[in-house]
Amino acid sequence: MKSIFLPEYQAFVRYFDIAGDEETTTIYLGGLSTSAVLSLLDIATHPKIRGQRSLLIDYLGSGVSDIPTGFDHSMEHHAQKITGVTEF
Repeated sequence: MKSIFLPEYQAFVRYFDIAGDEETTTIYLGGLSTSAVLSLLDIATHPKIRGQRSLLIDYLGSGVSDIPTGFDHSMEHHAQKITGVTEF
């Protein structure tokens, strides 16, 4: 499991990176209050898509990501945080 620190919330977003072809990366987002790894690992490792890079990302406050104070947990803000990260 990897982590990205968001200093504005003093919190970590955690994700699982399945190595593979860097040209094809699929991003999987867990449901709210669930872990992406627990709910999506079977899909991300299916033999028909094996070999491509997959990122299984937990939202802030979900799965094993931190629960930050001062974050409103709206879908709009979750989307902004996930799309704004450039380190994956």
